[in-house]
Amino acid sequence: MDATTPRAAFRFEMDKATGNLFTDCAVNILDGSGHAVRTTGFDGLIAETGFSLPSGMDSATYTLQVVGAFAIAEDMAEWGFNLEEKYHFAHALAGKTKRAGGGRLNFYCGVPTDMKISFAEEWPAPPAGLSAFGKVQFKDRRTDDRRPGDSGGRLVLEVPIEVE
Repeated sequence: MDATTPRAAFRFEMDKATGNLFTDCAVNILDGSGHAVRTTGFDGLIAETGFSLPSGMDSATYTLQVVGAFAIAEDMAEWGFNLEEKYHFAHALAGKTKRAGGGRLNFYCGVPTDMKISFAEEWPAPPAGLSAFGKVQFKDRRTDDRRPGDSGGRLVLEVPIEVE
């Protein structure tokens, strides 16, 4: 982890057959010395954890560790789980959105929409083997009905994106 991507979140999911092999399955984040800085475990078939660089640190190396306690020793064969990793940039990158081909930008539930997004600054490269993702936020900029916290406009729609 570094100053560009100082936060990470992880979501693990295993199938029922794999989950039934264990009495417990721990999920740990270890620092460079091998000490646990975050510990949790599977709650049923799902586990979630995350971590942020401590304040004042520019970079550090951490290890994600998953340790299963098997109910029966003979079951200690190969096993696995699905892992979703998300690394978060230190600050948001604002961009401008236009519909591919021009015209009005409309979003309809369940209908893919091709659009072009341009950014004033370059996206940092994601960690090896991963892709950059983000979200496009649409805000209502009307000022007649703003509530506290709506200074930039009230969030109306948020669309997840993958940056190619």
